[in-house]
Amino acid sequence: MMRTTTDDDELDELRPEYYCEDFGVMTRRRYTNPSFSIRRQLGAPQIAGFYTITGESLVVMVRWPGGGLVWNTPIALHVQRRGHTSVHRIVDSTRLVQLALALIIIAMLVWNGRQKSGGLHE
Repeated sequence: MMRTTTDDDELDELRPEYYCEDFGVMTRRRYTNPSFSIRRQLGAPQIAGFYTITGESLVVMVRWPGGGLVWNTPIALHVQRRGHTSVHRIVDSTRLVQLALALIIIAMLVWNGRQKSGGLHE
């Protein structure tokens, strides 16, 4: 079913944030620039028994002439049954471990730098 521009305008007025439809999935744009964008993206709904499950992810895109970089991370699952939707947040343990390792490495570099600079002044 094709929508006309007036239908889109009416839908945009009802929504608190701007939505657009890309490649069959709904996206909510947070910040957009021709070379940089951050958005939350809903995947295609999947039906399992009486439930409709839709994944949501955070997408960061950086583009430059001739290429680009895309980073995705899951943030939530939307579970719908009989018209009621519940949102289940996803804690990405891999990201937490990466962050912890990065903080440990930074702390070790700072500590090592202080050790070396302290020895030179004495």
